[in-house]
Amino acid sequence: MRRSTVSVRRKVTEKINDLTNSPLRKKYLDQEYEPLTNIAVGMGRVSTKGQKDRGQSDAAQIETIEAYAVSKSLNLVKVWDVAETASKHHQRREFKAMLDFVRENKNIRHILFSHQSRSNRNRDSADELANMVRRDGITLHCARDGLVLHDKSPLEDWLRWDLFNHLNAKYIKDHTNNVMDGVFKRMENGLAHGQAPFGYLNYRRPEDQLSVFKFDEQEAPCVKRAFELFATGRYSEPTLRAELVKLFPNLRYIPRAKEFSKLLRNPFFYGDFLYKGEVFKGDPDLHPPLIEFSLWKSVQNVLNSPGRIRPRVTDRNHPYLGLVRCGGMLLDDRGRETDDRCGARITCEEKRKKNEDGTLRATYHLWHCCRQDKRCSQRSVSFMKKQKLNASYSEAALEDIFVSIFESLRFPAEVCQWMQEALRDHHQDVSGESSKRMSALQSRYTMLDRYMNQAYEDKLSGTLLEGIWREKNEKWMAERSEISRELSTMAAGKSEYLENGVLFIELTQHLENTYRKAKPEVKRKLIELVSSNRFLRNGTLEFDYEKPFDMLSNCGKKEEKWSIGESNS
Repeated sequence: MRRSTVSVRRKVTEKINDLTNSPLRKKYLDQEYEPLTNIAVGMGRVSTKGQKDRGQSDAAQIETIEAYAVSKSLNLVKVWDVAETASKHHQRREFKAMLDFVRENKNIRHILFSHQSRSNRNRDSADELANMVRRDGITLHCARDGLVLHDKSPLEDWLRWDLFNHLNAKYIKDHTNNVMDGVFKRMENGLAHGQAPFGYLNYRRPEDQLSVFKFDEQEAPCVKRAFELFATGRYSEPTLRAELVKLFPNLRYIPRAKEFSKLLRNPFFYGDFLYKGEVFKGDPDLHPPLIEFSLWKSVQNVLNSPGRIRPRVTDRNHPYLGLVRCGGMLLDDRGRETDDRCGARITCEEKRKKNEDGTLRATYHLWHCCRQDKRCSQRSVSFMKKQKLNASYSEAALEDIFVSIFESLRFPAEVCQWMQEALRDHHQDVSGESSKRMSALQSRYTMLDRYMNQAYEDKLSGTLLEGIWREKNEKWMAERSEISRELSTMAAGKSEYLENGVLFIELTQHLENTYRKAKPEVKRKLIELVSSNRFLRNGTLEFDYEKPFDMLSNCGKKEEKWSIGESNS
């Protein structure tokens, strides 16, 4: 029995299959990692460009990476030295460029950082690095932390990596909550957060160190003038900036043309502020309004108008550019008119006459369709000659054509007197309806105040959750603000309605004479005020009257009684 036992033990300890150099052992048991190459890249990163400019830790990171590469016999071929925010992954362009560089160059097997905190600032970038380590065989080095990660790293190293990333994510979340708490406190007090826009300054009050807004004495008049000019509808963003440069030559900086599109839509200038797409009411004591809400609303109407004029900036900005479109018809291959209207702009072409010696004798302007392919009937000189019509017009001829807009606005004196009397009668009816509307708005305003006070008491007593109170309070404040603006508009317009209406009828009788004697810039304003949808065809102007000139025109043509009730319908 004893001999047989020894024999069995010897058989069990004998190796029938030698797995010393087997790939299976290397895959499952051997923990030693041998990278294919020693080629490496490194990255030093600071969170903001301001930190980089001040030299905070940036040079030290690069120095640490280079020393580590020498100590580990790594060939450092490229180092990224960047300053970028890590709040959102898509903004870290240089980080993504580094990863793409490693993927494209398969011989690179090492990525070096000075600290793990410099390798990532969110879970997405951390997961992307971990996937490159596990899938692509990359070795990740964090020099100061003594951490080396590869696909055969022990679990305690991966646990250390994940734990630090979770702590990092918690720090970011806590920091965000602290920042947003301060933002919400300012918004509740009627203050926007962040840097003041053009025309304002951030100012810290000495008594309580509260950061408020005040006017910039040099920039504020420029902004106000910008709104006033753009509300006329005669300016695009480029021409508006060009005009402001002339009006304010001593101003060191004026926003670019593209920036005016955003500036003119900003509610900050009438006293409110925008956050995450929602408008909040500002405190006029802490955030003084620069313009009236009515002016801001007029600018929005111009910006949102689909047919607003967008003239280009030129040395010769002609007053009638973009004012009228071509009413000619498109031509087919045989030169015959089709049913399709051209619709291109009527543009101005400068012509110069020279003397025999080459000196300039005279300069004049011709107005014609701007279509270049000459498929328009009014652009084809040969077609217009057959019709015995002109293909282009002088500026004086174009001004005479515009006179037709004002000819239909003349009517007899007795009709004018009757319209003024009818307007006074209608004013009495409108005043009654307006008073009812104002009374209803005032009642709603008082009711909202009562709701807000009661909800605040319920929040203090604990019967109403703060989140529900905040939501309802913001909704009621927005509605109350709209009611306040409507009441102020109605109060201002109520007293001026009758006086302006009577004066308007009197001035209409003199529009034609006013137009003939005015300068070109004033003529353009009158044309835009009275008419719209202007088309020039065969020397005749086709147009629509703006309200209320359309009603006055019909009255002047038919000489029939004018009814206020019918005109409103």
